[in-house]
Amino acid sequence: MPTLRGPSATSWAPIAAAAVPLATYLPFAVRRYGWSDDLPHLFWDGEVGRIASDARPLKALVFHLVFSPMDDIDVLAPLRVIGILGLAFLAWTLTRWFQTWQIPSVGSAFMGATTVLLPSFQIFGGWATTFAFPWVAAGSAMAGLVWVDGHGHQRHRIPALLVMTAGLSYYPPAAMFCWAILAIRIVATATPLRIAVRHAVSLGLLVLLAGASAFTIARITVAAMNVDMGSRVGIISLPAEIAEKLAWFITHPLIIAARPFQISSPSGLEALLTAGPVLLVIVGGLWSLSPESGFRRVYWILLIALLVSASFAVHLAVRDNQIEFRFMAGITAAIWLLLYLAARQLLGARLVAGWPVHTICVTLVLMFAMIAARNVHDLFVRPTRTVEHFVTEKLDDYDPALHLRIVVVNSGDWWPPKPNLGIFSTRSDLAHGWVEEPLIRTLLSEGGHPASKIPIMIVDRPNPLPSDLVIDFRSLRGRL
Repeated sequence: MPTLRGPSATSWAPIAAAAVPLATYLPFAVRRYGWSDDLPHLFWDGEVGRIASDARPLKALVFHLVFSPMDDIDVLAPLRVIGILGLAFLAWTLTRWFQTWQIPSVGSAFMGATTVLLPSFQIFGGWATTFAFPWVAAGSAMAGLVWVDGHGHQRHRIPALLVMTAGLSYYPPAAMFCWAILAIRIVATATPLRIAVRHAVSLGLLVLLAGASAFTIARITVAAMNVDMGSRVGIISLPAEIAEKLAWFITHPLIIAARPFQISSPSGLEALLTAGPVLLVIVGGLWSLSPESGFRRVYWILLIALLVSASFAVHLAVRDNQIEFRFMAGITAAIWLLLYLAARQLLGARLVAGWPVHTICVTLVLMFAMIAARNVHDLFVRPTRTVEHFVTEKLDDYDPALHLRIVVVNSGDWWPPKPNLGIFSTRSDLAHGWVEEPLIRTLLSEGGHPASKIPIMIVDRPNPLPSDLVIDFRSLRGRL
């Protein structure tokens, strides 16, 4: 396994970095709420078949084991805590690596702490369904470095292959975090081009072997379960599809990732003015950090760009063009960390040392933590608690002897999107279309009613019968 050397590797920095996500996310995690996919998984035992059809057999198994015994919303809190502990572990691990790569302790702690405050990791900190994603990201990154450095320790490569296979069988976008970490290590240690290429090829071999193993397991699983592969597994192959995908990647995910801590959907001019300077600083810093000269310096920078892009490889390979922060942990973290390293290089070591800069770092961590906490509260906690209280009040009138059906009045069109990206864009998870029924059935079950028996109909225009209990969400439109 990679060793951690030097006195700085045992300092306060990893502990401080790990404490940041705990302080930021835990106060919300322990509250009672369930958001979006949490509720279908909670009531329908993890939706094993659907997850397996997306070529994620390990996730299907874990969700079946985790969600099947659950019968109320309160038990989602421990899952969120597990996810936040994963974020703390990831922050600790990143900081230790940065120190090993000769980055000062303050800078290492700053990088480790702020990485897990990025929007992608806010999702991991606030959503029970993503509880394993930070662990998958950390495990894949470790496996990648162990594999790349395993030329003298072949016995470590089999565990690395198994861990990467498990990561790809659980959630491939999180497993691709390994590419981001390799890119950062190459830059931080000024790895020469020849060695960097060898490392990139080695990691590529690991991903290919693990990917083939994971896909084989997925095919066997869906065949055994008698389900078909989902549309998410469709791979682009035509030249026109590849060209369209690359154009989309450059103009959308790359730009979004180059706007750290911003969740708004930018116009063309706003994207140019916000992402453009970030990318220019990164290119300038990489030019200065490169150990090569001449055209080899250009090739070195292009290799870094390729590695960063590979962290988004799953959604580059499939036909669907989706931008959601939960898919983008690798690319957002890579660009944020490259921005720090580039700015540090351009400003010079003297300007990024001393108590004034340390004060700025602490201030930025606090500011980013406040932004992350606000986003988790506004997306996950407040709207879902409001909806639950509303439905609970309506279900107080439910009488199994009188009500033969529950009629839900709702339409996704009633919830105008916020000008924000991905799952940050919904004013309420009621806009998703799969939340109302499992929420009602779960609350009925918690109230001691036979929740699986009563029919639930979802309509956008009510025409109730005397025997219907009506839950009309129109009155919530101004409150979410």
